[in-house]
Amino acid sequence: MINTYLAYVPLPDELEDRLDAYTKELKSNELDMLSVPRLRAHVTLMRMNCEAPEEQHLDEGLSDIDHESVSFKPKEVQKFSQSAVALKMEESDAIQELHLAVADVFANKQARGNQHVKPKHQDRVETIQKYGSPFFGEHFNPHMTIGYTGEDFEDLPLPRDLNESIQFEATELVLSKKEQDSGRPYEEVGRYEFA
Repeated sequence: MINTYLAYVPLPDELEDRLDAYTKELKSNELDMLSVPRLRAHVTLMRMNCEAPEEQHLDEGLSDIDHESVSFKPKEVQKFSQSAVALKMEESDAIQELHLAVADVFANKQARGNQHVKPKHQDRVETIQKYGSPFFGEHFNPHMTIGYTGEDFEDLPLPRDLNESIQFEATELVLSKKEQDSGRPYEEVGRYEFA
């Protein structure tokens, strides 16, 4: 069986209400936006389809990561991919180091299948082979998906109160899984605290 595994930084509980209010504000004023299905708001560190037996390797590898807490600060609202609306996070060496530590646990565990490389990503063949996606490794772009829309929009500035209230210090990461293409919600596999 192939599962989709997602390693992410969860938001502190106190930020959920503010983020929900902002999402509702975008829905009513700016965008026809659907909520994020099947998972609480989070900052994705790595996502990959893996054979179920790889789960123990992922769990053990993530347990071995020795990293200090990491600060996250949103920069602007952007459209990612064709439909995701996300808060782009300010990049930092600490975030990139954490991503690479997590990505290296996942490296080369991609369930083999069609790894078609789009023409626009021909320069990322090695990244796709290693991480199963052109958007990880050196191409990682830290963001928090807050919803989905079919509309086009320009990047939106964050309201000042959201910018100040959603900064947070991450002290753990979570590994979740769902059966690939099942439409089911993710279920938590484990939580891993930073040093």
